[in-house]
Amino acid sequence: MRVDEINTSFGTGPRYVTILSTLNKPPAPDAPQSVLSYNVPRPIPDINHHIPDKEQPPMAAVSWSEVAKYFEDAFPLKGRVERRDVMDLADADLASDDVVDAIDAIGSRVFPTIEAAKDFLTSQGYISG
Repeated sequence: MRVDEINTSFGTGPRYVTILSTLNKPPAPDAPQSVLSYNVPRPIPDINHHIPDKEQPPMAAVSWSEVAKYFEDAFPLKGRVERRDVMDLADADLASDDVVDAIDAIGSRVFPTIEAAKDFLTSQGYISG
């Protein structure tokens, strides 16, 4: 079977995909072309379903004691705090999602001390004293 055309139609209802195909051999010049049409209902995902109407509440801050060990182990590697080093240690330890989110908040910033990283994360609400 050869697919000649895929026609996708959109509307307010279900999405239908129409596939027009012919047999492997071309039709005779004087015969009408053999056309098969398949209408397969496909739901249209609501692309806006993940956008909340209101601002989402802030995540719960993790305690400094939960993330401190990763910062303290990463700092001696380069003499500064970088997200990649801290994240590698947290990933290896299978840290919780909240801990990973807090570490991820560092982004591309580089901190000269552990205390500077702690102050930043505290000011952003990712960790608590």
